[in-house]
Amino acid sequence: MPEFTLGYFLHTHNLAVTKVPYRDILQGVTDLGAGQIQFLLSSAAPVRPLAQAGKVRMLAVTSRTRASFAPDIPTIYEAGFPALAVETTAGLYGPASMARELRERLSKDVVAVVADPVISERLVATGQAINLGGPDDLTKTLRQQAEQMATVAKALGLKANK
Repeated sequence: MPEFTLGYFLHTHNLAVTKVPYRDILQGVTDLGAGQIQFLLSSAAPVRPLAQAGKVRMLAVTSRTRASFAPDIPTIYEAGFPALAVETTAGLYGPASMARELRERLSKDVVAVVADPVISERLVATGQAINLGGPDDLTKTLRQQAEQMATVAKALGLKANK
């Protein structure tokens, strides 16, 4: 998703950049730290050690709210570039036929685990934003992300592979 979002941003602002494809994002982080590339759109976890060492600077987080691990870093909205907004979502998934009662019970169990301070601190340390919403919140978020990606795909002239 971040690659599509960046492509959309570049397209809508008529910006040309040389794309450097990486098989491993860690090589991109290394190249950023060495000055081989000028910017990188990445999750925070691999970049944060270089930022803490002063070798790179985090410019913005792509979420709607500031990240708890970096409260001094503005959101992409605050920085004035909402077209770069992208939030990836991790969730617990099951079959569509799963009974609602079972989904709710599993959700409560997962929330209890993730809400544990030891677990939540470890997740935040890896750059994760914790959202303790339930199945309906996850469904809503995934729909919004699908709509965003459909807009991006249309603008970039991408078509579904059938």
